[in-house]
Amino acid sequence: MNRTGGILLMVVATIILTIPVQTVYVVPDSPDTPTDGVHSPTETETATETPTSDVQPYDVKKAVQQEYDPGTCFGMPGMVTEDHVNETIADNDELVESLCNDYPVTKNDSHKLYTMIQQFGQIQVTEQSNGTYNFTVRDGECCVITTIRGVYNPVTGDVTETTRTNETVPC
Repeated sequence: MNRTGGILLMVVATIILTIPVQTVYVVPDSPDTPTDGVHSPTETETATETPTSDVQPYDVKKAVQQEYDPGTCFGMPGMVTEDHVNETIADNDELVESLCNDYPVTKNDSHKLYTMIQQFGQIQVTEQSNGTYNFTVRDGECCVITTIRGVYNPVTGDVTETTRTNETVPC
């Protein structure tokens, strides 16, 4: 196959793979079947067959944060100035809005928001071709840093840990 044919095949495959799935069931002996013999799927049937495409990295990070509540110390606890806290919050306005909408926290809870911004920053998310997301989170306790890797399934909402390593740091 020449290079142009390969590219065309890839484009066609991409287009085909992005078409939503809708299944029509044939139920010949059902009393509720219309006269044409075709049964349209219910809302529940369609929802379970259509891939979840509106999941964002924020949603994955939120699920991982709720599962592990990672620490942010990473060795010897340091002093954080009020100016640094306020600058971090100002620099992450969109994340702060989402956190205030999704958690019991307000913009007046500056230290809680700062900690949550740090937690979300520690979570790395990579979308996989099968619709799941791989994640890596560093749980920074004051004397031990734990690195957790796993998979998030947006259909079930499951956060599954695959590996965990610990590293002792000076504290």
